[in-house]
Amino acid sequence: MMKNYFWISILLLATLAWPPPRVQPAGRITYPDDLPAGRINPPDDVPAERLLIAYSQTDQEILELMPDVARPDLYPAAAQPPPQLVFVNDAAAGRVPQGFDDLFNVAALPDTFLLYSADCYGDQLRQAADGLGLTLSDEQLAVLADVAALKAVNSRLLLAVARIKAAPTRQAELQQWTNWLYLEAGRIRSALGPFTGTDETVVAFADDRVLAFQAAPPNPGYWALVMMFAGGRSLAQTRAQIDALLAVYQDQFGSPLQDEAQPAAENPILHRPYTAGLTGRGYYDHRYPSVDNGGYPNDSGIVDYLGRNNTNYDTHDADDFWIPYGSSVLAPAAGQVIWVSDPAQGCFIMRLHSTTYDIVMCHLSVTSVSLWQNLTTGQVVGYSGVANGVNHLHFEVRHNGKQVDSMGWYGGGPDPCPLGPGPTGSYRGCEESVWLWADSCAPDRTPPVTTPTLSGTLGNNGWYRSAVSISLAAADDGCGAGIQKIQYRSDGSAWITYSAPFTILDGWHQVDYQALDNSGNWEAVKSIQLKVDTVAPAGSLNLNQGAVLTHVTLVRAGLAGSDATSGLSGYRIREAGGSWSSWRLSTDSVLWLLAPVPGSAQQVEVQYQDLAGNLSPVIADTIQLELNPGPPASSQYVLRRGTFGSAGFGGQSAGYRSWGTLGQSSLAGIATSANYKLCAGYWAQGCLPPTPS
Repeated sequence: MMKNYFWISILLLATLAWPPPRVQPAGRITYPDDLPAGRINPPDDVPAERLLIAYSQTDQEILELMPDVARPDLYPAAAQPPPQLVFVNDAAAGRVPQGFDDLFNVAALPDTFLLYSADCYGDQLRQAADGLGLTLSDEQLAVLADVAALKAVNSRLLLAVARIKAAPTRQAELQQWTNWLYLEAGRIRSALGPFTGTDETVVAFADDRVLAFQAAPPNPGYWALVMMFAGGRSLAQTRAQIDALLAVYQDQFGSPLQDEAQPAAENPILHRPYTAGLTGRGYYDHRYPSVDNGGYPNDSGIVDYLGRNNTNYDTHDADDFWIPYGSSVLAPAAGQVIWVSDPAQGCFIMRLHSTTYDIVMCHLSVTSVSLWQNLTTGQVVGYSGVANGVNHLHFEVRHNGKQVDSMGWYGGGPDPCPLGPGPTGSYRGCEESVWLWADSCAPDRTPPVTTPTLSGTLGNNGWYRSAVSISLAAADDGCGAGIQKIQYRSDGSAWITYSAPFTILDGWHQVDYQALDNSGNWEAVKSIQLKVDTVAPAGSLNLNQGAVLTHVTLVRAGLAGSDATSGLSGYRIREAGGSWSSWRLSTDSVLWLLAPVPGSAQQVEVQYQDLAGNLSPVIADTIQLELNPGPPASSQYVLRRGTFGSAGFGGQSAGYRSWGTLGQSSLAGIATSANYKLCAGYWAQGCLPPTPS
């Protein structure tokens, strides 16, 4: 009844029109050579036949409908790709579906359980088959190894499934065996996705129980096993078969829950696998690298490692290096050969020492390696050949059994491949890629960094007291493309290409600068705030408003200072030749006490300072100090002069008596007569003016 799900369609080849060659920016350094995409004829992404398979169909039903899969057709760029296996939902009308965890609440199986074969090839594959009690011919084992290697599935898992399903007995003919292995590998690959956030999966078991879930399965490893055993079985039977498989796997190979994955390489590990010049390139598709799965399902369109979508070609899971036929092919690193194809196919896989990185190289006209051979970096491993009419080397990198791009990801944001199609998509068949080429520079996506150097006399408060010379030096990363130019501007003016140090004069300024490298990466605009004041402040000084004579030692010093750029900070004052006062805040006048030297010319000096620390010239003013002027003479009186700070001397005549002088500070002299009282100096006790009546 499930044969109604069978549908085969042939999609026609279409001529691919590639864009014109892409011009590289000057000085760009990428590796391997970043060449424009060539044209594949016929293109590798031509879909093959599609076989629609319901989850509830049995192996036998499917195999009766499946076209024969020829062993050579398993290889990349096969002339006749094998049929695409498209798994579709079961009808479940009238039945209540249950979620994955409701039906299979089990520990998650790691992705390496599905994808990573460790060293289970060659003799080890034979030993494992014998240990499981499987009677397999050398040719059957070779086909199993081919399927595991070319479809990137776990050879140990295929052996365990063959044991539980008694596949060597039921699929005794080599062609039946090949078809069955291709089916199981297709189920494993399908369990990885890609899934969108809206995908819905429905499986109907023979007992009318229904499994349904949306988006990606929560346990891809276990989901692959459900796909293998659900056909024609009840839910309980499916669980029992899976339990039996996991027990067999554990007995022979260790716990299926053991995650054999290793982290990505922290440093580049690969070297150029050729010496000939490239004539073209085919790129790894970061959108969905699925060419080994027949290109279906596929999120249409390519995105290469730089995020471009105008390169070739859709669904590619490797790099194609277009080199002349017969060119030497070199081991890209030290490792061991773990699988070798039929000589006519020209493929082998090497495992890099102490890693889970596998390198798959195909389309060699001559392969010069043998199984388990240890290789050294740069060792000749064969000679390049041709596929699809193009001379090239197929160079594929897998890590933990998953596809990765040796060129890394430099298209901005996260690598799209592990995300799968759509904003909530998922694809477990690849990892986020990192740059792996040790003998070259990764694409330069890092902006340069410019360092300014300022030369000038730094003053106070962040001000420079001299013109400032600015030099700019830019550096790219250690493996970058170099600097194309540096540019700068001052106070928002037009940009100027930097060629030599430039000078900034007085004032408040903002200098902007940035650099451009040869890969087209602009540095974000950076700025320097500069304050420059090279001019000293101006000012003046006058004593008692410019008077030339004073009879008291306390005078008023008039001050006037100014600075047009940074502003006035303060002043200091002193007797001529004496010690300066401390710096004082600016004011328009201050009282100053002269030295009590009668009859002397007193000189006072002042100096101003601006906020930058510039000093004005010393400014001076002079005033004559006369504390004891000569007394006036008269026949009517005698006036004796006193001295500052003393009680003074008395004098008298027939008409009056005078005592002391103005300015006494210690004793107050008092003189009286019948007609008056005279108090010298400040008012003192007993010498107060009369109180008005």
